Amino acid sequence: MSKSKKKALPPVDLKFLRKFDFIDSVGDVASREVCVMSGLYLATEIAAGKITLKEALEGYPDGSYVEMTDRVDCVHPILNTLAIHRNDAFIDPKKRKAWALKTLPRLLGTKGDAKNQIRLNRIADMALEKIRDAKIKDLVAKYYKRKDPDFLNEAHDLAIESLSISELDDLPVEHMDAVMKAMFAAAGK
Repeated sequence: MSKSKKKALPPVDLKFLRKFDFIDSVGDVASREVCVMSGLYLATEIAAGKITLKEALEGYPDGSYVEMTDRVDCVHPILNTLAIHRNDAFIDPKKRKAWALKTLPRLLGTKGDAKNQIRLNRIADMALEKIRDAKIKDLVAKYYKRKDPDFLNEAHDLAIESLSISELDDLPVEHMDAVMKAMFAAAGK
């Protein structure tokens, strides 16, 4: 019995995205506007032969256009979510574009198999735990300064709630960067 091999990701050319503007929404390909993840989605669809760049920019012969998404199959779901929120956190469009072009190649292929996904989930949990611990220590220090007995429990609960995986969009930028850095390192990116 031979095991079925997972279909390898075709080589993805990201150079064409240098001509696009990176914005804080999914974007409009015909206007050459994408976010980090919709740009990556477009690049992977082109690499897979599902669409051409010309079709993306000019539309299909029937007048319809590519439906864009910011969810990319080959990217780990937590990294996908973090990348979206990190992209949206930029105010300066030039800095957003520079970050996106640097980050795009690192995102490719991070989803991997189930074992890899579990491993990256654990890395994200550990990174969030470190952030949570630091946040709790900071809040405890504030508690001691305020001498308010109710503040400690409130602060602890707030810290725990604000750093759950389901609330990644509420993370400060530096925490998003820290979690992404840990996950990229674990993925060998």
